[in-house]
This record gives sequence, structure tokens and C-alpha cells, in this order.
Amino acid sequence: MAERRERHSSSARNINDLPVEVIGHILSHVRCVRLVALACATCRKWRDAVKNHLYKITCPFQVLEPWKWKKYEHTITAVVKQTAYLQELSVINGEIRADSLRVWLKHTRRTLKSFTFLSKTSRGVNILKMLADSKSSVERLEWGDANLPALNLAYCNLPSLVLLTLDGGTRKLSIEEIQLLFSSLLKLENASLINIVGNRAPSRVVFNLSSSLKTLIMKRVSLDRGDAANPIDTTLALCADNLSHFSLMGLSVNELLSVEVEQVKSLQCLIIQDFDIVRLRFAETLQRLVIWNASIKQMESKNLMSLTDLTLFKERDLRAIWPIYKITTQEASTKLRKLRLLGGLPTFAVEDLRTIACRFPKLRWLALYHQDTLFGQSEKKLPMFRQLIDLELYVNNRVTDHEVFAGWILKLLQCCPNLKCMAIKLEHRPSEPWAEEIEFPLKLTSVLRNLIRPYPYVQVRLTTKHPNQLNEIFSRSYWQTCVDMDLHSGNNQSVDFCVDKHYCIWLLVLRVMPAYERP
Repeated sequence: MAERRERHSSSARNINDLPVEVIGHILSHVRCVRLVALACATCRKWRDAVKNHLYKITCPFQVLEPWKWKKYEHTITAVVKQTAYLQELSVINGEIRADSLRVWLKHTRRTLKSFTFLSKTSRGVNILKMLADSKSSVERLEWGDANLPALNLAYCNLPSLVLLTLDGGTRKLSIEEIQLLFSSLLKLENASLINIVGNRAPSRVVFNLSSSLKTLIMKRVSLDRGDAANPIDTTLALCADNLSHFSLMGLSVNELLSVEVEQVKSLQCLIIQDFDIVRLRFAETLQRLVIWNASIKQMESKNLMSLTDLTLFKERDLRAIWPIYKITTQEASTKLRKLRLLGGLPTFAVEDLRTIACRFPKLRWLALYHQDTLFGQSEKKLPMFRQLIDLELYVNNRVTDHEVFAGWILKLLQCCPNLKCMAIKLEHRPSEPWAEEIEFPLKLTSVLRNLIRPYPYVQVRLTTKHPNQLNEIFSRSYWQTCVDMDLHSGNNQSVDFCVDKHYCIWLLVLRVMPAYERP
């Protein structure tokens, strides 16, 4: 016990011997407001470090009782007041009073560069107005649960704002107010609107974006027609000079929708996700196109000569939309480097695969959904993807036999002589029993070990998602037996595991190495 106490005191002395600048940088990496408050109570040197060299503070998510949260709010205010050069402030939970929020922003108006506020406030609190009134130099603002009051030009007087994220507004904004956000923030480069309701939308919604805006993300945005007349079609049009990335996810409108971005000559990336659209027009400068779970009846895709990345996915009713997808792949540029065709494509045969191989000779990344009918039994001349390096395969292990799937993989390996990496992604269904779900990857692993032996430089990744029972994967005795067998069977195999704690993904990497590369 005495040795432990002496070791602790010596480590404390070593920390106190550090320069005050280093202590401040350490606290900036720690960031937690509670720990910073404890550091302030330690000694004068640590208080000087907080005052002059603390640049970042985070108030992480915590479940507290109301009276404890009020005390926690006072702690945040005390720490913020002790800083002189605070640049980043993040508040993620709780209900903050307007007075405390006003004190924070006023104290840091000259130094604060990034402000993330994902907490609830009383109705009528306008962070944009507070920042404008205090003449803040903030550059990044992320405002969650944003109860936006009526906007005017004075509230948007933030000349240094570069990034703006508005999430969860309960009040309906008019289209003119949304347009005001885009036009008045002259240095805005990245804008995200999430859960915003646009009120009194006309039949043609035109957003004139500032020349500085480069990225625009609209997620779960609703265009409410209100009492206006309801024409047959509603058009969303963008006019911008330097916009390069546009994402439209989960848009909700009362009538049919047409999206026009053909006037945006600088657009390079377009993402359409999770909503129905009648007509899509885009500029000829487009380099990346993602259509994810979106029903499109008409697509003007004559100018796709700059396209290098194409993703097409439809979970349901793919047969009705496949003709448009097929035309898109046929009209895409020969410069295409990355292609993803997912969702169980109907009538997709080896002729289509051969067309893709001939049409896109520079293709280096391909993703496909498993289909037993892709390769015929008597198929002799297979399409060749000579430049392909990465191959991604999706399979439903509930309806697929592992031996049939392994044979399908073998045909694809023969089509890709220069392949370096192959990722096999297993679909997970919540109703599927745990024993049945784990059985398929185990059997497939044993088959793949012999199947890819002639391809010594191909790295195979087998991935799946399972939200529960992650620990059970590694505690099963038969799983450990499988791992030991792969590691010690003498077949030049190595198996590595990696668990992503954020997304609950377990990853099995099966790599075949030559004997001289073995450790």
C-alpha cells in the first residue's frame, strides 16, 4: 500500500512538473467538463492552464435528475467563465436555460469557433440571434432540437459562419425564410437541414444558393403546400455557382416531385435517398451518383461522361424501376471506376455482366447481389474484369446454400485476374434464429479456405451485423474450435477478428498468404 501511495504521489509530481501549456493541451484532449472542473480545483497552475490553454470543452450525454442537472449547468458556466481562449464547445444533453446559454456565448464571442448544441431550450430561444447580437466569430454551428422563431436578415448576420446544421425544428419555416438562410450567410460552405418543415411551398421551389456554398444536405425535409393551389407537379430547383455535393434524403411533399439540378454546373456528387421522384435532371459535370431506395420514373441521363462512381439500390419493387437503372448503366461514362448494383436485380444475366465489363474497362470496384441464375451451367466464356481490384458481394444466408454461393464466388474469381480484396456481406434479419445465422458463415469459412487457395493474394472479408449477443460469438466452443483449426491447420491461413463497438459489427478476415510471408 505504501509503495502504491508513493508511486501515485511521484506520478502526480511528474504531471505538475509539466509546462502549463502541455497541461492545457492535455485537458483539451480530455474535454469533459467535469474533469476540467476538478482540474481547476487542484492548484493554481492547473487553473492557469484552463484559463490560457484550454481550447475544447464537451458536455457528454448523461441521465441526471432535474436538480442535479441544474448543478451541472452551473458547473459548465463556471468552467466556461474561467477560460479565456475557448474555441470549441459541445453541449449534448439536458435542458439549458436561456440565461446560461446567453452567458456562454457572450463570454466566448471573440474566441469561439465551433458550437455544438444538441440540448433542449425554452421556446423562442434563438441561438442565431444570440450569436448575431454578441457579434460572435463562430465558424461552425450545429443546432439540434432547433425551435426556430421567425427569421429576418438581422438574425442571420454571421459573416464568419462556414458550417451550419439545423436539426429537429418544430416550427414551420416558410420557403422565403429557408432561402434567407442560404443567401444571407455569405461565407457558408456546408449547410444541413434535418427535420425542417417548409411552409406555404409554391408549385416551383427555387433555392438561389450563395456562391460560397459547396455542400448542401436536406434530410427529412417536408414541403407543406398549405392552402395553396395544388398543381399536378411540384418542382425543386437549385441555382448555384460552386455547389459540389447535394444530398436529398427522405423528402416529403404532398404532390409529385421533380428535381432539377442541371443549372448547377459545378455539381460533382448527387445523392437521392428514400423518397419517390417523378423526374430527375442533373448537370453533365456529375462524378458521383447515388440512388438509394428511390423510385424514379424519368431520368435525364444523357450527359454522364464525367461519371466515375455509380450506386443503384432498391429494396422493394425493383423490377419496375430496373429498366431505368439499366439505361443509366448503359449511358454511363467509360471512365467509371466504381459501380454498385444492389437489391437483387431482376433478369440480370451474364450478358449484362459482359456488357459492364466491355463498357467500363477502367472499373476497379464492383458490388453485386448474389443471384444463382447469373452464371449458367454451360457457360464457358466468362466476362473479364482485368482492372478490377475490389469486389463486394451481398448474400441472403437464409435462402442461399453455402456450397452454391461458393461456386458463384469461384466464377467471379475467374473473371477478375487482378483482384486483391473481396468483401462478402451477409444480410441479417431480426427474425432469424441465432443458431441458423451463425451456421452459414461457419460453413462458408470452411469452404472458402480450400476455394481461394489458388488465389494467394486475395484478401477475403466476411462481415455481418448483429445487434445482440456479440459476446456469445466468441464464447461458443465450436467457434473457438473453428478459429484454432484455421490458425494451426498448416494451410497458410490466418484469421483476425475485429469488433466495431459503435455499430455492433463482427468482422472475420480470412487471408491466404504464401509460406514465405508467414511469421
